[in-house]
Amino acid sequence: MKQFTLENVPPNMFTKAKLKKMELTPISGHIAFVTFPPKKRRYKLYSLENARPSNPNAGYSLLYADNSEEARKRFEEMRKRFQSD
Repeated sequence: MKQFTLENVPPNMFTKAKLKKMELTPISGHIAFVTFPPKKRRYKLYSLENARPSNPNAGYSLLYADNSEEARKRFEEMRKRFQSD
């Protein structure tokens, strides 16, 4: 596995955090490491060719507002049950 220092990182390789800031997600495993001084921390590097745009809606459930009269009645029934305890 290739290792780079902070000064020698190729322009087409990024850490997962930098890819996330660019709204990209890696689709394959890391291909190298970058070592940051002074504590010599190692981070995985991913190729820009193996990244895809991330979907901002992925992983979250979509909530919708239900303002119907039936929904209001159900809410009131639930509220009364919790208040009676």
